[in-house]
Amino acid sequence: MTAPIYAVGIVCVFTVCFTSDLIGERGYFVVGAGLVGGVSFAVIMGVTNHVVQYVFLCFGLAGIFCAVPTILVWCSNEVSWPREKRAIVQANLNVFGNVASIYG
Repeated sequence: MTAPIYAVGIVCVFTVCFTSDLIGERGYFVVGAGLVGGVSFAVIMGVTNHVVQYVFLCFGLAGIFCAVPTILVWCSNEVSWPREKRAIVQANLNVFGNVASIYG
């Protein structure tokens, strides 16, 4: 039951990451992926049909899977020099991203 979720996720991640790199604009893709994820999870909470919940779970997780690497690359591009500063920014992103597991 988890294979279709990850299949949708990987297709969306490749599509979003390659398109955002091609266009050179990552902010809109981060916001769009977050909105897709948020709306999908809201639909999951409001619907009782299990098939609809499963389909929107695929899209919700795909939105989250798309947002995370796009944010990491975006921050890496914005703070590109010096390398030490970029490493600190990446470390802080990972720390604050994993703090969600504590309160979650």
